[in-house]
Amino acid sequence: MSNNLATVHQMFASFGQGDLPGVLACLADDVTFFNGSNPSKTPIGGSYLGADGALDYFQRLVGNQQINSLTPTNFQETPDGKILHDVREEGIVRSTGKPYALDMHFAWTFNDAGKVRDWKGTGNFSSLENAYSN
Repeated sequence: MSNNLATVHQMFASFGQGDLPGVLACLADDVTFFNGSNPSKTPIGGSYLGADGALDYFQRLVGNQQINSLTPTNFQETPDGKILHDVREEGIVRSTGKPYALDMHFAWTFNDAGKVRDWKGTGNFSSLENAYSN
């Protein structure tokens, strides 16, 4: 397993244990996070810049959604070290009590020190956006 792939696996393990400092330790200070959901429909959609932005993203995520299942699959590493994979997420939006199920694609880019420089989560977010509606 490559170092980059090991980092992604470690981040999922840390997140699953509620260890946000463990997740953040894997990120470059100038990291960019992008969640493809519509920011006018969910509090987590859009871009987040830097370590503080990533912290804001994760706080919004865990504060607003109860994630019941998060399953990454189909890992691939590109020749330049980018990690690509699919993710299935199921949960409940806390404010509405409505369930959602997402099939997403994640792309991770790393700096020379092996820290995550860029993360993009894309896919069909309609289930999540609908779960946020009252």
